[in-house]
Amino acid sequence: MSTGENIRRLRREDGYTQKDLARIIGVKATYISALERDIRRPGRKLIPLLCDALGVDEMTLLYGPRVIGYE
Repeated sequence: MSTGENIRRLRREDGYTQKDLARIIGVKATYISALERDIRRPGRKLIPLLCDALGVDEMTLLYGPRVIGYE
């Protein structure tokens, strides 16, 4: 699963629209759209903001849900 797919899945699980998430982290909705389509990758400054907004750690945000043996 790509980073963009992870962001989309997490956003939807939390019930946010792209516009909601964009407002929370201080970017435009078009940026969230580009992230979700893997046109852009989140920068270092935005990764912690995305993690906080979506309630996950960095590894889950970037690589998907934990798998057995991942620590």
